[in-house]
Amino acid sequence: MPDVQHKYPIIFRLMAIIAILFGLFTIKAGGAVLFTDSGAHQVADNYVPFALRLNFLVGFVYIAAGVGLRLQRVARA
Repeated sequence: MPDVQHKYPIIFRLMAIIAILFGLFTIKAGGAVLFTDSGAHQVADNYVPFALRLNFLVGFVYIAAGVGLRLQRVARA
């Protein structure tokens, strides 16, 4: 039998890379404000702690979504 390759549009690869990068940047930025005593607190100035924590956690979801796109996986309910 011939080896059949599934078509995987390049747009999904691009979306996967963007989602993973966005997740990494979100985790880095949120973690800098939440977990370090550097100047990130001063740069952030006024922020809503709940929104910052939620955004930090959602960064991991962005990465999982990007990996899922890259692996062509679909979540089943």
